[in-house]
Amino acid sequence: MQHLPRLALFAIYATNKNELINEFKNQSLDFIVNNPIGMGVQWACTMDVGIRVSNLLIAHDIFSQIDANHILDDEFKKIFSNSIYHHGQFIFNHLEYKEGLTGNHYLFNLSGLLFVSSYLNKTEETVKWLEFSLQEIEKEVAKQFFNDGGNFEGSTTYHCLSAEMMGYSAALMLRNNYNFSVEFKNRLAKIAHFILAILKPNGEAPQFGDNDSGRYFKLSYVEQNDDENLLNYEGLIAAFSGIIDDNIFSEYKNKFPIESIIIRNLANSKKIETNLNLISFSPAKSAIKILEYTKKHEISYEKIENLIKNLSFEHFPYFGISIFKSANFYLAISSISNKKMHHSWGHVHNDKLSFELFVNGKDVIQDAGSYCYTSNIEMRNKFRSTKAHHTIIVNGIEQNKFISSKNGLFYLEKETKCELLELTKNSIKLKVEYYGIIHIRKFEIFDDKIAITDYCNKPFEQNFNSQLFSRGYGKKLF
Repeated sequence: MQHLPRLALFAIYATNKNELINEFKNQSLDFIVNNPIGMGVQWACTMDVGIRVSNLLIAHDIFSQIDANHILDDEFKKIFSNSIYHHGQFIFNHLEYKEGLTGNHYLFNLSGLLFVSSYLNKTEETVKWLEFSLQEIEKEVAKQFFNDGGNFEGSTTYHCLSAEMMGYSAALMLRNNYNFSVEFKNRLAKIAHFILAILKPNGEAPQFGDNDSGRYFKLSYVEQNDDENLLNYEGLIAAFSGIIDDNIFSEYKNKFPIESIIIRNLANSKKIETNLNLISFSPAKSAIKILEYTKKHEISYEKIENLIKNLSFEHFPYFGISIFKSANFYLAISSISNKKMHHSWGHVHNDKLSFELFVNGKDVIQDAGSYCYTSNIEMRNKFRSTKAHHTIIVNGIEQNKFISSKNGLFYLEKETKCELLELTKNSIKLKVEYYGIIHIRKFEIFDDKIAITDYCNKPFEQNFNSQLFSRGYGKKLF
């Protein structure tokens, strides 16, 4: 139902408002009649139920404000409210919770329940849902987001998905006068800052780890080549500008005002005051070993004056990503291998010391993406394999072994261990170890090229420009 808030936003300025309000009414009734509670594919995943009910409520909220002719009459509102109640009841009775194994699904269960209990009249039952969702969301944030702000799923786009849920949930928490802990407020600011840091100059996120094109709400539309660009997350930064009192997010609210306005209204114009204390880091103190095998590779581009002088650098040691960035340059390097990430590393890829490079408005090196999950086992494993990433290959060994069957599609052995070894204003050296292999990679940034030097204790091949690429789920470009 993510199309319904967009339909509502369009209706605000449309000349055929009544027709569009009727369309919302008819689609809602059609869904309710044809999808009885708990029956069929629409109720197979509680996360989907949470996302759907939240979109229904936001769409209804907007349509109700422009419904001058009361097309959404009392009879409809009674049927609609009853459906919302049953959505909440279903979520509460089918929580995707396992002790120690919760993930993004459970977060969306809680957020959907928070939306339901914030919009329905207060009863003993809805108050119970509200109090439960408020308390559990705060607990899960501490579990699922590291102290550097990164999400424990081990994927940049999954971070953005869970962060989006957190932003809109925080707005409703403000609306309900929730007493935030200092830790929660600061963690929320870091979650938002993480997105700001990893975005390329064109507003897109790198595709480290899985990407299922998931979004909570699809409000603004960013087009690319006659398709929706679901890698652009500037609208999400704009949303955070509506609830976090920090100027680093504010420049995006003019570019994507819809997200900022909607989340601000959900929060009743209240904001969270935070203190963005980024964690400190330093290169590892372990001695750098001399490795027998060495290869160098250079990637040239049009010369950019003062490129090195204007570079900024950010490192997220718990999540495992390092970023050099300026207005015309972007280099993001994956070292995603924290043993405290989600128990199965289900959304992590074999992409250690692989990278994305963006120069002068163009992608030079991109991560392969994901393409699919269960629909094609072979392609699923190809896209998450070491060979699909811009790193080295040693005798065809996977950085983390996986099970080549349907039961292993969301599993990797937790083998890799990464370290940041050296850092200067225009260079970085990192190490990864796995199955007796030691790989050290040095990146050097110049005004007209980057130089990549690989060192290894075993013979290896450098692997660049993979022949696999997908910008979103089910979208295989080559």
